[in-house]
Amino acid sequence: VIEKGNKERFVFFEEATQKALTEWLAERPTDLETVFGLTADALRHVLRRFGEKTGIQASPHTFRRTTATLRAAAGASEFDLQAAMGWDDPGMARYYVAQANQREKALLTSPMRQIARTTH
Repeated sequence: VIEKGNKERFVFFEEATQKALTEWLAERPTDLETVFGLTADALRHVLRRFGEKTGIQASPHTFRRTTATLRAAAGASEFDLQAAMGWDDPGMARYYVAQANQREKALLTSPMRQIARTTH
């Protein structure tokens, strides 16, 4: 994948995604300049219209932030998260991993969790 700043990086995905992408590439119009025919501006426009219709606000950055949050919560190391997200600065990876660790500790030490355990 070529991303912002004309940087190249590898993107790993599941078999189901590979199957769907292979099928799409076999059927898509050959004159598209991108895989799905969307520029970054067009994608922002699609997401803005989606938000207007559903009330769910989204942006490319929202998806990116959510991806980083979920990867960190699933146990990605700072190094792996930095590589997956393509960040030059390891500080971003440290931030997301720290947030995930803090959330996990907060849940484990929650007074409500302690109360729920004693009432069952």
